[in-house]
Amino acid sequence: MSNPFTNWLQSRKFSDALNQGNIQLAQELLEKKQRVGARLSLLEKVFRDKIQSEQSSKNYEREVIVLRSQMSQNSQLIEQLTTKYKRLEQSIESTHNQIKHKEQEFILIQQKLKDLAKENGSLQKELAISIEEIEGLCDQLKHKEYEFILIQQQLETRRQEGSSLQKQLEISRRQTEALHNRVKHEEQEAISIHQQIEAYKQEKRVLLNQISKPLVDNSLLAQNKDFIYLVKNKFKFNEINDKLLQCTGIDKEIFYDLEELGRVQLSKSFFMREFLYSEISQIETLSNIPENPELAIASGKNLCEKVIEPIQQQLGRISSRSAYHSRAVNSKGAENKNQYNCATNESNYAKHIWDVRDAEGYMGATACIIVTSFIPYYEKTGDWTTLAWWIHDRIPDYAELEFFSKYAAFNVSWHENPNYPKSIYSYIQDPHTNKNSGYLTKEGMDNFTGSHAEFYQEFVQGLII
Repeated sequence: MSNPFTNWLQSRKFSDALNQGNIQLAQELLEKKQRVGARLSLLEKVFRDKIQSEQSSKNYEREVIVLRSQMSQNSQLIEQLTTKYKRLEQSIESTHNQIKHKEQEFILIQQKLKDLAKENGSLQKELAISIEEIEGLCDQLKHKEYEFILIQQQLETRRQEGSSLQKQLEISRRQTEALHNRVKHEEQEAISIHQQIEAYKQEKRVLLNQISKPLVDNSLLAQNKDFIYLVKNKFKFNEINDKLLQCTGIDKEIFYDLEELGRVQLSKSFFMREFLYSEISQIETLSNIPENPELAIASGKNLCEKVIEPIQQQLGRISSRSAYHSRAVNSKGAENKNQYNCATNESNYAKHIWDVRDAEGYMGATACIIVTSFIPYYEKTGDWTTLAWWIHDRIPDYAELEFFSKYAAFNVSWHENPNYPKSIYSYIQDPHTNKNSGYLTKEGMDNFTGSHAEFYQEFVQGLII
């Protein structure tokens, strides 16, 4: 089964295999994902590229060995041809000497012929034989000269081949050096990723220690058996080991993948599970599970670490009303003239839809939260701007705030774009201006900069966390 959560869990298994030094298992997991066309993580891509680089390096080294062997053979052949050339030069020189000697003999014979013009025919025969020998030696000399020219041409061809082989060898050497440098760079990246994995493991150990404590008093469970029975019948749950409930009909692999996703710690106080609940998904029986868990986690981490966690550290407990929306859930919420008060999917990318980047390629995240310590002050004064101005002055990494009337709940956003235009909007009447709704502030308005402590000083002084 190929789905985002199985893909994500397979990536985790792959990372564990690398950490344990089980390269064969890591290769099998990687080949399995490639066969089904699953998207590879950064670590898997680096591992795949490293294997390919090592194979390419080995191929280049084998080519270098073959080229060196050819160079050695050509060098031996050049030496043999050079030796043969020297022998031919000696043979030609000897032939020239013989010709000179024969020419001298010929001159002597001619002189004798003049003196003994009428001597017996035996001398004439000797002269004819000598002339034939000289002609034969001339023919041999021409043949040797032709062989000499051919050998020179062969030597020139071998020199050119040797020069070409040297160039190929130099190119191969440079390519091998480039591959070695690339492998070193990828090894450094792998070390960095390994360090990140180790840090994540440490965070996971802390989380496991926290969740090992009992979360529910058994006496409360005993008092509410009827309620638990109704919940089980409504949603068709079964008990697992007398402690866990599992939906019938749900694939176990997906169930445990989702359970693992819910345990991801987004910040000191918040986990992924807290932001996955959706009334729309329950009413419409839709899945509210990220298609891209890695992007959803990265966006959620930034939202919690940079915005929500700092608010909780200073103002006390945060309650999440609605956070992550899958595309299917958000689309259903926007149907029938915005039946569940959801914006369109395109408008909610990098907002409530954490696992899809916006049109400009930036990631972001939005959650609707309640600051429980602010409820008494808000019910007493009706002044939601107190909390809005406090966040505006104290939390520099927020991107947008959008306030609602019930408990002064508000959408709070983080956005990756450093130039994202900040704004605070409300659907509640402003007690200072009596404006029913609209922007409290945004970039370009006169009240955007400077301190606004006068609006929240009374609240902060009376705050008991």
